[in-house]
Amino acid sequence: MGDKSEPSGWKGLQLALVFLLAAATWPLALGAKRAVYPEPPSPARLEAWDRDIRSQAVQRLGKRSPGILDSHPDPELGRTLKAAMSRREWAGSVLDSNSYGLRELRYELPKPQDKFRVVLLGDDLVFGRRREDRPADHLARLLRNHCPTERDQIEVLSFGIPSWNLRSQKVWVLRQLALLQPDLVLHLLRPQAIGDTPGVSGDGEEADFTPQFRPRAQGLLLQTPTFAGEEVGSLLTANLDWTSRERYKRAASDLKELSAALQQNGCPYLLVTFWNGRQKLVPEVLTSELKRHQWVQLSDATLQGEDFWLTPAQLHTSNAGGKRLAELLFGWVETRELLSSPLLERPQARRMALAEEQLANEFTELGPLKLEAGIRFGASPARLKQVHGGISTSGCVSPFAAGLLQHDSPTSLLLRGQRIERGAFDEGAELSIWLEGERIGAILLSGPKRFSLEIPLPKALRNSRPVGFQLRASDYVYTGERLQYCTALVLEELTLQ
Repeated sequence: MGDKSEPSGWKGLQLALVFLLAAATWPLALGAKRAVYPEPPSPARLEAWDRDIRSQAVQRLGKRSPGILDSHPDPELGRTLKAAMSRREWAGSVLDSNSYGLRELRYELPKPQDKFRVVLLGDDLVFGRRREDRPADHLARLLRNHCPTERDQIEVLSFGIPSWNLRSQKVWVLRQLALLQPDLVLHLLRPQAIGDTPGVSGDGEEADFTPQFRPRAQGLLLQTPTFAGEEVGSLLTANLDWTSRERYKRAASDLKELSAALQQNGCPYLLVTFWNGRQKLVPEVLTSELKRHQWVQLSDATLQGEDFWLTPAQLHTSNAGGKRLAELLFGWVETRELLSSPLLERPQARRMALAEEQLANEFTELGPLKLEAGIRFGASPARLKQVHGGISTSGCVSPFAAGLLQHDSPTSLLLRGQRIERGAFDEGAELSIWLEGERIGAILLSGPKRFSLEIPLPKALRNSRPVGFQLRASDYVYTGERLQYCTALVLEELTLQ
């Protein structure tokens, strides 16, 4: 038999071929494995994917919900519009929004060096019902037509969201100021800005609480608008009681901070107030921290003009009103030389602005207000005008409530009502009662169902001036069909006697 064993050299060649084949196919096999089991992305890529997916999900959900509002992480700002809305129907008009949640085209941040940026700051007045009526759009055309050297560089931005109060307006500008770099800020301020900024419900509608004072739950203080034919709306801006005076102090401080920050950044600032019937309060308690050239008032003649407003509640200007306001703003910008570039003269606007300042000095103050000594809850809602907020018409008291009463010679404060069911509160939980910033007593939240408490007044409060009250609860329970109302107790009567 012959020798069938293979030469040792052949075996070595076979092993070499196996190793070469393995080396050639290993990258292919590894690629196939990665295709089936990809390597996990880096944390940075995961974060980017998460932001993108979350943004897309929010936009899709936003399109399905009826409201136009979105909450904001900054509780002092409270809310913006839903971002990137397109052709959304709202109040008989059509809305678009930019990626920042404003009814405005997207503006570049930081500001390009060749831009001249004018900001109109405010609330519903700046936001507008119909875009073509807004004062910013009319002002932009005037500036571009009368500033030939920078015609193509001028942009006029509308910074306004419905029901933004002064604090919201201030922080929106200041917390992007380094990037925004405005060249001029024109601030349109209405009495409603003294109140709170309402929050946003889950469906994008306005909520009945404010994120600015979240522990107060429904203790939302609002200056309701004055409708045509009414003598006055709510009394939060009347400066008659402690709560109102504190709001004005806070407003004056906010205006001082805003104007000082803008001045430090080389940006001129002009405040235009819309204090119909209460113009006397503007220099006394609102603009006391500003320089005189930094603010102007609109006159009664303008504010009460038949064609100035689009709606009876005086929230939005008509097209004629928007044009008139833009002419006035242009005139004040020209007479105060608020632009760095010279403007072509517009005598009509200059005359209107100067005449408006003269007319504003001839305002008509509201007559003496007839205030009640007591409020009976469950009665006509009109009687609740003396409640700034925090108490429903049925008497449900939120963790915070405020209002005012008046009596010729009061000696005590009477509170009658009902506690929540037994066992709802721990012992010691209470509703404290404050008059003009001074605590005068308290009601325990646990105890018999019905209560009637009469508290003697300090001697300093025993006169005929309006007396501001505040109710502050240390605890509360959920009430209402959806358990959405935070209630400490139920008032039936609150009376000075």
